[in-house]
Amino acid sequence: MIAAVTLNPSLDYTMKAGRLVPGQTNRSRTETLYPGGKGLNVARVLSRLGMETVCWGFVAGFVGEEILRQLQKEGLPQEMTRLAAGNSRINVKLIGETETEINARGPAVEETCVRAFCDQVRFLREGDSLVLSGSLPPMDETVFWPLLRAAVSERKIRLIADMDLSAIQRRLSPCRPFLIKPNRQELESWLGRKDLPEEEIPAILTRLREEMADNVLLSLGGSGAFLAAENGRIYRTGVLSRPIGSTVGAGDSMVGGFLYGFSLHADPKEAFHWASACGNATAFSQGIADKQTIFSVLQELPKPEEVLPSFGKEEAVC
Repeated sequence: MIAAVTLNPSLDYTMKAGRLVPGQTNRSRTETLYPGGKGLNVARVLSRLGMETVCWGFVAGFVGEEILRQLQKEGLPQEMTRLAAGNSRINVKLIGETETEINARGPAVEETCVRAFCDQVRFLREGDSLVLSGSLPPMDETVFWPLLRAAVSERKIRLIADMDLSAIQRRLSPCRPFLIKPNRQELESWLGRKDLPEEEIPAILTRLREEMADNVLLSLGGSGAFLAAENGRIYRTGVLSRPIGSTVGAGDSMVGGFLYGFSLHADPKEAFHWASACGNATAFSQGIADKQTIFSVLQELPKPEEVLPSFGKEEAVC
C-alpha cells in the first residue's frame, strides 16, 4: 500500500480573467474549486493506474469537510486526521495576462493530532510506501520529526520525500528515503546558486544520492529530467513536443509514475521511464492525466539514456 501524505491540503480556488487591473474591480470569466496538495496529486496518478493508495494528512473546519467530500466524489480513499479548531486552507489563483497565487498558512496542528498521525504510520507494513510532500502546517516540529522518524524506522517502510532539500537533509536523511524529487529551482536554492549548468548536474545528483536518498529524481520542466539511481547510474530523459495544457501537478505525477513503474519492474531505469511519461502526460492535460494519456505518452517517449557524471568540477559545486 502507498500512503500519500498532504499535511496541509487546501481547496484551490482558481479564477481566470482576461486582464487584471490592480486597485479596481475585476470580473472572472471562469472559476474552479478543487482539493489541492502535492500528496493528493500523487494519489490521483496512482489511483488512475490502479494502485492501492490512501490519502493522509490534516483537515479542519468546513473547508476540510469540503475537501473530504470532493475526495470521496473522486473515489480517492482517505484517512485524514481531523483537527479540533481552525479551517483548512483556501488558496487563490488569479489568472490574467500572468498568474498570481495567494496561499494561506493553514490551521495549527495540536500535539495530540501530530501523535495520532505518527501512530497511523505504525500501521504500515514493511514494504509499504509513505509519500511525504509539500509544506508543513503550523505545528511543533520538535515533536513531529522525531516521532515520524521513529515510526518510519520501526516499520521499515519505503519513504518518498518531495519537499525542501534542506528539510530532507536535516530531518529525514537518517531514514534514508527511497526517493527524493527536487526541481531545478529547489536544487539551485539548496546549492545557493543560479543558472546551474546542465553538465554539472550529474555530479551534484550523485552527491545527493550518496548523502540523502537511494534515488534522486530531478525535474527540469520543459527540459526533461535526470535520475541518480540506486544502482549508481545517472539517467537522462527529455520531453515530447505537444501542446501544454497545464504544468500543475506534473512533478507530483512523476513521483506517482516512479512508484508505479518500480512496482512493475523493480528497476530504477524503468521506473524513471514511467515517471517521465506521467509527468509529460499531466503537462499535456488539464489536471492530472488519465490512464489512456499516460499509456499513449509512454509508448511515444524515448527510453532514458545513461550519462556519466563529470567529477572534474566537484570542488566547485560542493
